[in-house]
Amino acid sequence: MRSDSTRRDFGEPSGSLLSRGEPGRILSTRDRDDDCPSWSRTVDFESFDVFFRTATGKDPYPFQRRFATSPTLPQLVQVPTGLGKTAMVVLGWLWRRLRNPELPPSPVPRRLVYCLPMRVLVEQTRDNTSAWLEHLKLLPRDPDSTTGVYVHVLMGGETTAD
Repeated sequence: MRSDSTRRDFGEPSGSLLSRGEPGRILSTRDRDDDCPSWSRTVDFESFDVFFRTATGKDPYPFQRRFATSPTLPQLVQVPTGLGKTAMVVLGWLWRRLRNPELPPSPVPRRLVYCLPMRVLVEQTRDNTSAWLEHLKLLPRDPDSTTGVYVHVLMGGETTAD
């Protein structure tokens, strides 16, 4: 159950839940030696707004900015369809991971798991995420690289014989 302060801080009426914890990794940072990615030290944006604008070409909505910069994450986000929840989650997680992996109340996870109900949504999210990472110059060109942000897709539902 969400508190009124969570709704006031993170959303407008009608919307969706943030998924938690089902299998199906879509993003992960790779770094061999420590929990703070070495490549994150070379990525320098003066603010989340500049970071978001570089990735998407648009200014963030207030709820996207709050998600990325607040000390705690909401349990519920209510935002109408089409206003940027995917960008909020993906870029908010990445901003937190780049800026302060030890952000309270717990460290920012190395992997972001994004679970979606339909294949077309998985493909759309993969394409958007890859484009944002490309604009931020964080998508590795070499699949064997040990640095960067990788997009992995685990998708079911397709069969060859019915």
